[in-house]
Amino acid sequence: MVSESSTSPVGLLLSGGLDSCILLGTLLKEGYRVQPFYVRSQLIWEPEELDAVRRCLEAFSSPAVAELVLLDLPLADLYEGHWSMTGRQPPDASTADDAVYLPGRNALLMVKAALWCQLHGVQQLALGVLESNPFGDATSAFFDAFQSAMNCSPGGQLRIVRPFARLNKRQVMQLGRGFPLELTFSCIAPSAGLHCGRCNKCAERKAAFRLIGAEDEGFKIALKTLDHSRPLIAAQALGIAQGAFDFAARYATEREQFGRPIAEFQGVSFMLADMAMQLEAARLLVYKALALCDAGDPRMTYFSSVAKCFASDAAMRITTDAVQVLGGYGYIREYPVERFMRDAKITQIYEGTNQIQRVVIARELLKALG
Repeated sequence: MVSESSTSPVGLLLSGGLDSCILLGTLLKEGYRVQPFYVRSQLIWEPEELDAVRRCLEAFSSPAVAELVLLDLPLADLYEGHWSMTGRQPPDASTADDAVYLPGRNALLMVKAALWCQLHGVQQLALGVLESNPFGDATSAFFDAFQSAMNCSPGGQLRIVRPFARLNKRQVMQLGRGFPLELTFSCIAPSAGLHCGRCNKCAERKAAFRLIGAEDEGFKIALKTLDHSRPLIAAQALGIAQGAFDFAARYATEREQFGRPIAEFQGVSFMLADMAMQLEAARLLVYKALALCDAGDPRMTYFSSVAKCFASDAAMRITTDAVQVLGGYGYIREYPVERFMRDAKITQIYEGTNQIQRVVIARELLKALG
């Protein structure tokens, strides 16, 4: 356990996950000062994990918490080609826990944090390791040996402490009631900054909340995040559509057939008129959705999906028509409109496909009518 006689803060390795957040809250609740650490090793989930660490620290907002220390320990040379580096085929929910094991991970995490503690007079380094951890580098023998090795050199003596070492997951989750667990992050294959919902760690997270009969509020927060990110995709689609329209309109006024610009032919002019109408309608929807997001308006879920869906569909139609206006030139890479069309397509897909947007729109409509 953590020593109460020490006057120095307790060093704490944070991962952004449930256990480390609960350990942070528990230490603060018991009156300890905390020196948090985060070790960056270039693993694919670290940007989202570090964001979660910062959110949790901000949520506790205690003068007993020192400034977060970031320690860099690149591991690309050791884990080259590993899924944790490449993001390819990460262990899913059906895999055994062994599949997520990273060789030497605990030793690598601790070594720089432990040395920092010794150099700065911090006498204890805490980790949120549970008794259910199945790996050899999570045993008492391992931590005792690591502590002895660190204390062989001259300098401050350091204790490696594991306050949760005799607790199971249910007990730890019970301790975490009332803590901002919705701000934590537990995913090894994040998608657009959010939990993927399919990996081994996401399954473990869901099971942890079920143990105490609680709902993971992080999912609701993730959906609220989409309310703010979808208008940005709509704005991207609007910009792509505007670029395609501008190029096609200019081309149509310069390209001549039968002695006059093709823009003067009714078929082409009607096409340009349709493109302009869709462009202006999309622009107004994007502005409205962004304004509602800035204001925190409760209608922003509805309008974010409307703007994203309409603007990206409009961008797809406008860029396709731009290719048509250019004829054969529109298909070749010497002209930019074929690229505009390909770029427009992705805006219909990410941050929720446009089929999903229609589900959201219909749900919000029915909710308002009910």
